Amino acid sequence: MVPNLATGEIAKDIWMSKFYKDKLKTVLSSKMDLNQFVESFPKSYKSTLPVYIPFIIMAALEATVYALYLGSNGLYIINEVATISLPRTLFEVKDGRISKVVSSLNIVKLTASQMSSNQDEADCKAWIRPIWFPPKYESDPDDA
Repeated sequence: MVPNLATGEIAKDIWMSKFYKDKLKTVLSSKMDLNQFVESFPKSYKSTLPVYIPFIIMAALEATVYALYLGSNGLYIINEVATISLPRTLFEVKDGRISKVVSSLNIVKLTASQMSSNQDEADCKAWIRPIWFPPKYESDPDDA
């Protein structure tokens, strides 16, 4: 089962107050997901892995995809990844705007699947133990 690794908000109207309220909700939700995700890693694996949590805010026919990640310990950074405009006219549909929308939304899918594979890799490393070899004795041959 793949955990929820992306968040989104959808509004039918564009109001600045609603946009910022939705953005605040998605940022806080993504921050909680990011904290929980990072805390689940083994300690030796935490510092080597960049962890991105994507989120999307959609209002009317416009959407913006963001990614939240840890720049350093306690420093959360939000990057705007893509801006998506849904086609409004037949000409825009014929012009290939739908394929641009699909490719932009694919960014969220790829980021979420990368997060899932990173989690699997971290879980795998948590279970791998080093191999112990007994010390050599003076009576052992050199090729053993």
